[in-house]
Amino acid sequence: MKKKIFTSILVVTFIAALTAIVSVSVLGVPFMENEILQELKIEAELISRGVAADGIEYLEDIADNEERRITLIDENGTVLFDSGANAGKLDNHKNRKEVKQAIEQGYGSSIRFSDTMTVRTINYALRIDNNQIIRISVAQNYVLVILSWLIMPVCVIISVIVLLSVVLSEVVARRILQPLNDLDLEHPEDSYVYEEIKPLTRKIQVQNRKLKEKIYSELGQKQRRQSEFTANMTHELKTPLTSISGFAEILMQDDLENSIVKDFAKSIYDEAARLITLIGDIIKLAEMDEKEEKYHFENIDLIEMTKDVVKTLFASAKKKNIDINLEGDRAYVYGEKRILHEMIYNLVDNAIKYNHQNGSVNIEITKDSDNIRFAVNDTGIGIPAGEQKHIFERFYRVDKAYSKELGGTGLGLSIVQQGALLHNAKIELSSVEEEGTDIVLVFPANEIDIRMERENGSR
Repeated sequence: MKKKIFTSILVVTFIAALTAIVSVSVLGVPFMENEILQELKIEAELISRGVAADGIEYLEDIADNEERRITLIDENGTVLFDSGANAGKLDNHKNRKEVKQAIEQGYGSSIRFSDTMTVRTINYALRIDNNQIIRISVAQNYVLVILSWLIMPVCVIISVIVLLSVVLSEVVARRILQPLNDLDLEHPEDSYVYEEIKPLTRKIQVQNRKLKEKIYSELGQKQRRQSEFTANMTHELKTPLTSISGFAEILMQDDLENSIVKDFAKSIYDEAARLITLIGDIIKLAEMDEKEEKYHFENIDLIEMTKDVVKTLFASAKKKNIDINLEGDRAYVYGEKRILHEMIYNLVDNAIKYNHQNGSVNIEITKDSDNIRFAVNDTGIGIPAGEQKHIFERFYRVDKAYSKELGGTGLGLSIVQQGALLHNAKIELSSVEEEGTDIVLVFPANEIDIRMERENGSR
């Protein structure tokens, strides 16, 4: 603000100074010419007395004044004496405006170009008692010299004003900003401010109220989500533990057939495996929810990471005779390696789990100047339209019995969603029942991806 105030004062100063200089130049010249004519009139009267007393000898004695040109002319216009030229070589001056006026009315004046002096001159002529004419002339640049004497003080004044502008802008800015610096942002209505700033304080007050309401609202929503998550987590953990406890209690009985023991042992193993997977997913979500979590971001080759995931899930796909196709461009995402791997794994794993026997999973990675798209398409059971908005909720399953049978925890897509938020990515979903599901992660392209691509291309 101080800079703006200084600039404003400086601009106004220069405009005022420029106006003054132009005014002096435009209005001052006529004024100065009139003043000079008055001076020439007084000098002509004094010289006329000297000529009356001593004749031309008087003019010769004062002829060394270079600023004034003195001419003595007879009543017929013949030049008798001239301090600036040889009188005998000069033309008849009877028709010169100032001389003609002096002959007719006793005095005359003119401002014109002088052939003899080759400059524009100011002339005053006076008829004396013997009807001779005394004319005094000065060059008009003499006026400009006088004006320059006036302009110099103006320049000095401008310099002083510039210095004062610096000091004044500092003082003005401090006084203007003082109420803002003293403003209590939490209680702006209690602060003393200028009338012009009161709309700002009212807006701050309104924003404070809205912010508090939003904080309480978000806090309440967060508490409700935490309560729901805790209740769901308790239920999800309790179910396999109850099953394990029940199977173990049966195994404590005597005289059980080996086939029954093996069947219950397998059930205990399956429930324990699901419990371990569930706990692992809960821990992952808890880590991603923790705002203070220190993530290590690096340049991730998306297609290489996907190849690793496909290799890991190859056995699961083979059991259902599902083909996995991977194609696309090499693209680099600046991300957290562990979380990105988990996101890709969950999407491909779901595409296999919820697919039909002899189905297919197509993975495509594409990019343009703005985005990197990671798309997973399957030919599976699809998701009902009414359920699609809920599938990213924690512990939500479209078909709970079928999902548990496949070992699903209901947290896989929640992890994908949290990972997308962490990487500023968007999720696009389209699904048709019994036709399949298409999920796309849209990552923002960045300079790192472009630079890595160029480096690899130059090798």
